[in-house]
Amino acid sequence: MFINLQMFIFCTFKAILEQFTYAPVTMLCFYTVMPVLEGNTLQSAIQDHLKPKFFSTYKIALCYWPFVQTFNFSLVPARNRVPFVSVCSLIWWTFLAHMNSERKDQINPKIL
Repeated sequence: MFINLQMFIFCTFKAILEQFTYAPVTMLCFYTVMPVLEGNTLQSAIQDHLKPKFFSTYKIALCYWPFVQTFNFSLVPARNRVPFVSVCSLIWWTFLAHMNSERKDQINPKIL
């Protein structure tokens, strides 16, 4: 399967734009709403979950989602894009759940 360069650049642009607009908002919501739903206060959610975990998680998202979405937009047939991104999202949300369960003193910023 051959992709022209213009289409690849457009797909990469879409993936990067999504990464800088959609990803921070969803992670902000995830790291504040999930602890509140677990019974913590909003202040505790911000101090114990959002602040220590947001940037390390975002760095990993920058390594994961642009490649997944560029591949999705450029190589995956239109009828298979939703199932493909659903599997990738399941992997990502599993990772987010793992990060949310980590205590803030267990996060190693040098690894992430």
